[in-house]
Amino acid sequence: MAQLRAAANDARQAERLAKQGMKQFPASPLSAERHTLLIDALASQQRYAEARGEAEIMVNRYVGSPWAREVEARSGAHPRVNRTYINPPVR
Repeated sequence: MAQLRAAANDARQAERLAKQGMKQFPASPLSAERHTLLIDALASQQRYAEARGEAEIMVNRYVGSPWAREVEARSGAHPRVNRTYINPPVR
């Protein structure tokens, strides 16, 4: 993570390190931050569709986390909510 954070000014390196870390440490407590840095790296390379796709994945994987809220605010991506009615509306 230290290398990834330090690579913030080198988007290609940051992307490579983030993807490598996601494969090596998928359940790490730092996964949400790593995913956020991947999104930033993609956006820095003007790969907006990929960044938006990763943002959608990220906010659904880490719902409610500070990192997910930051990504939501910057990208407009929001978690999908399964809306099940306890008492369905009467028609």
